This record gives sequence, structure tokens and C-alpha cells, in this order.
Amino acid sequence: MVMMRVAGLAKLAAIAAALPVLAVGSAAGDQCVDKCRAANNQCRIATKGTSSACDSRMQLCIDGCRARR
Repeated sequence: MVMMRVAGLAKLAAIAAALPVLAVGSAAGDQCVDKCRAANNQCRIATKGTSSACDSRMQLCIDGCRARR
């Protein structure tokens, strides 16, 4: 029983150690997606919302962000 608790605590410690790394990757991904959305907004403003190319470019941008994760 004591060994199971020690093993459980070791797993928790390993997970806790990995969390900052995961958070940084997630934050960078969120910034990338935010940039894609900002570019999409600018495209829609420039085309007065009449171009579907803006949405296509945004999807490509977001796919690129996901590929980097």
C-alpha cells in the first residue's frame, strides 16, 4: 500500500513537472491563432466582407498553428 502511494506521488510529480512545458506550447499556439484571427479581421475590413478568400486564408493559418504544436 505504501509503495502504491509512493508510485502515485511520483506520477503526480512527473505530471506537475510537465505542466509548465505544456502551458507554454498552448500559449504560443493561442498567440498564433490570435494572429490568424486578427489577419482575418483586417482582410474582411479591406474587402468589406465580400471575399471568401479571407476565411480560406484564416483556416490555412490556423492549420499551420496546429501543425507547429
